[in-house]
Amino acid sequence: MNEGVVRAWTDVQESVISYMKYLSPNDVGITGSHQRGIHVGHKSHSALFEDGPGIKGTNKDRWVDIIWFGYGLTHSHFIYYGTGTRNEYRITNFGPNFPFLRPDYVGSMFILCKKASDIYRAYVFNDSSDIREFLTHFGYTPIDANGLIIGGGLPSSFVEKEKDYIEKFIADCGGSFPEQGVIFNASEWIVRHVQKGNLMPDWLLVEYMRLDGSILNALQIEAIEKLRAAGRSSEEAINLFDKELSDFRKSRSEASLRYHIESIFRDSGISFEAGSNGNILISGKTEIGFADTLRSENDLPDFQTGNDWKKTVLTVQPGFAISEIRKTIERGISIVCPKFLIVSYPKTCQKEISSVENLMQSLK
Repeated sequence: MNEGVVRAWTDVQESVISYMKYLSPNDVGITGSHQRGIHVGHKSHSALFEDGPGIKGTNKDRWVDIIWFGYGLTHSHFIYYGTGTRNEYRITNFGPNFPFLRPDYVGSMFILCKKASDIYRAYVFNDSSDIREFLTHFGYTPIDANGLIIGGGLPSSFVEKEKDYIEKFIADCGGSFPEQGVIFNASEWIVRHVQKGNLMPDWLLVEYMRLDGSILNALQIEAIEKLRAAGRSSEEAINLFDKELSDFRKSRSEASLRYHIESIFRDSGISFEAGSNGNILISGKTEIGFADTLRSENDLPDFQTGNDWKKTVLTVQPGFAISEIRKTIERGISIVCPKFLIVSYPKTCQKEISSVENLMQSLK
């Protein structure tokens, strides 16, 4: 395992607040916006500023030291741009030879950990296995990977209207850890009973997977608290829990993606059958494989059907490098992701990425 991933786990667990995101084309400066620097979402302003959010109509900034794993120290700039038409947070000033804001780092995972008021540690993982190891350690999916990490990686609260349902589900488990399918069913039940709306397929898939993560994190909190109550230290409790459930967590993202898209297909009257390789086969013409993280050809699923079948990979990986997108398409494999993630892909490729809804329309 990459030493950087292990260090990142430790830094996140020991930091009061951390921030994570996938690097976008805008971050690395290939959109033509001339705004090179890492964009930080409005809801995550507390990772940069201790005195509250920026005020529209004014700018504010501060300088900090960032220690980058595998690179070194930068004296970087946290800026809120609030004047004119701008209203955004960015991290800038990395120096002329900074290696991580290049086009081939689009889709890489960026983690920023606050160690002291003006001292941060940062990590950029460009390898899919490193990204997956980091996410699964905390029970996250790629969809969760855009925002703050509070309290050592354990979310401190859940969406209020869902909290009671999650707590009841955990109580009904009676202290035992449920099967994957039980968690996935609970997620779908909560979405249907709490949101009660007619969500489009793309949003429905995202909501199901988000709830999977919320339930797993709630189970994690309860399990660790029980270990603490039994006399384990916080660090020991977390390590014991992670060791016990590592296989479950590593397999959850793709299993969740597959389970919920099958549910959405069934509800929409789309017939399918399971392939021997874990893919799903539809109407003798389409094979759909799954990739929670899609950074290179090595992450593509194995396809079992012949060249006359249409091959599709369904992913929740935000945009990745143009070269890898081209390689995938040149191999005759279509890329599908939730609709709102398409904008995270390079503009020159967005028209070649399909939404879940468009995929379903093509299958009917």
